Amino acid sequence: MRSTSVCCFFLSLGLIAPSLVGCGSDAGPAGPRPSSAFSERFSQAEGMADGAAKNDTFAQIAKDAAAAGDVDAARSALLQIPDESLREKTAYKTVLSMGKANKRREAGQLLRFIRDPALSKKAQTKIANNDWSE
Repeated sequence: MRSTSVCCFFLSLGLIAPSLVGCGSDAGPAGPRPSSAFSERFSQAEGMADGAAKNDTFAQIAKDAAAAGDVDAARSALLQIPDESLREKTAYKTVLSMGKANKRREAGQLLRFIRDPALSKKAQTKIANNDWSE
């Protein structure tokens, strides 16, 4: 409890960024907003026991959400994929899908999920050139 109070004190002084701490409040739901078309699929995927199938399901949700232009659902699904390689490949595909949905700025927001320098550069170039082909 004391660490929460200290945290909120420093936050109120502007000494730490609010995104870095919870300060006693819930950061929000792990999945997309309840009004999202993907919230039901997200809930079903969360309940899966098979790790590989769960990862693949979240990857598909991320790609489908990006194609629909739902950056929040795409981001939430990417956050649920612990396999770094799959997450990066999926993030690259979501960037392209988001661009195809005329969401260029949102496509740029998903770049943070791509840690591989070569793949990140490739995605950045595609965004800069409005090239949404594979």
